[in-house]
Amino acid sequence: MPDRPSNRAKKRLVADGVRRLLDTPGWNPHDFVAGKAAERGAPALGATAATYSAADGCPACEAVRRSSGDLDALCEEHLAVALGFGR
Repeated sequence: MPDRPSNRAKKRLVADGVRRLLDTPGWNPHDFVAGKAAERGAPALGATAATYSAADGCPACEAVRRSSGDLDALCEEHLAVALGFGR
């Protein structure tokens, strides 16, 4: 039977992993700077509302809504815009 690591060895292993993770760019929660959602690249609520109003006349959105039964469904193009990935 292989020897099991001691509790001290387990704690050292976890501490080393946490240290490596904190040294990885973007993984240190202590470096997080809170800001407004729009500053972090999130779509503005007005842009999302405008996307839904533009999608009302879109044949692709209407087809997706019919096939899914979801009255708020969007086609891929309008969904990308609503999520902030499109134009």
